[in-house]
Amino acid sequence: MNTAYALEKVNLIHGDSSRNLQKNMTILVNEQGLIQDIGRDHELHIPSHYTTIDLSGKYVMPGLINAHVHLFADGKPFSLSVSEGLLQFAYDRILNTKFGRNVLKKRMKRNALTALHAGVTTMRSVGEFFYTDVQLRDEINNGDFVGPNLLVSGFFLSVTGGHGAPFLALVGDSPWEARKNVRINVKHGVDLIKICVTGGVTDAKMVGEAGRLQMTVDEVAAICDEAHKIGLRVEAHVESTEGVRVALQGGVDTIEHGSEMDDEIIRLYKNNPMP
Repeated sequence: MNTAYALEKVNLIHGDSSRNLQKNMTILVNEQGLIQDIGRDHELHIPSHYTTIDLSGKYVMPGLINAHVHLFADGKPFSLSVSEGLLQFAYDRILNTKFGRNVLKKRMKRNALTALHAGVTTMRSVGEFFYTDVQLRDEINNGDFVGPNLLVSGFFLSVTGGHGAPFLALVGDSPWEARKNVRINVKHGVDLIKICVTGGVTDAKMVGEAGRLQMTVDEVAAICDEAHKIGLRVEAHVESTEGVRVALQGGVDTIEHGSEMDDEIIRLYKNNPMP
């Protein structure tokens, strides 16, 4: 049987600029783990079956949100700038096996729970292997284990030779191929679409490759049209000014990473039609 709790004598941070820190507060958390009521100590009635926990000197605040994570990574520096042959071998013989996928899933779950225990209760996962992020989201939502709220994108959408391709991305080299890849991700149950408009640091082979344009405006626009018509937002990996310009001209909803702005880009930001 689940237990209800009364958290007493807490210092409460609302996360609201209009309200200051409140001391000596009590928070009632019901059997479903939901906050039932908040009030001052000695003013809030605590039901007799609630377990009381004294949190004197402790602080309670709303859960943090991390809007850009890759759960397969743990935040430590790494690079994919090795030979294509070695990457293909590792992908085929290790990662894309039953054993490899199980290890990957356990790693992603561990990273999600590490973030949760640090106070991050919502995460937007913007690029993972094999739709493992979709599986974890569904298991959390089904109550299989307690985890953070996950918004997931599955595979990147990229181009031939583009960032994340071919291992972490679905590859398309025309507006219609790009539309098809949106549909594949949607079929697998993603919450959002992540695209790679420019190259990236982790798999760059030379200086300057990270910001090199890879997608065209027409390709970006096709992706955005396909996603927006069913209510999904499009997040764009971009690491150069021209990449930001192409992404915004195509109608993306968010820029991930970004670069220097000019007057045209500022106008595009202001007039970006978010659904």
